[in-house]
Amino acid sequence: MNKPAVLRIALVILVLCLAAGLAAQVRSQITIIRTEATTTGVVVVSAKQGDAPIELQCNQAMPTCILLPVGTYYMVALPPNRGKYDCTNVLLYRSPADADADARAGEYCLERK
Repeated sequence: MNKPAVLRIALVILVLCLAAGLAAQVRSQITIIRTEATTTGVVVVSAKQGDAPIELQCNQAMPTCILLPVGTYYMVALPPNRGKYDCTNVLLYRSPADADADARAGEYCLERK
């Protein structure tokens, strides 16, 4: 097999793997109830996913850690071992269209209550 053919096959495999990873992301609507910054530099976001309470946390020193106003957001859970934190990492978006455009409102660690 010649080198250009091998490179094309490798590129196709890479694209398929990336598409599979993106398809595995699950979007859900959440409602932020309260956001606060602690004295230790952690931002704590209290929210509801349906009727279930959840808590999101992030390190205030990170550029993707934002004190979000109360309201409705869309949450995308990242696959394991992806993201900045050692937990289930989630991305928040203001609308589904923002998620499609990758216009993030912030990146957080998901803690179930």
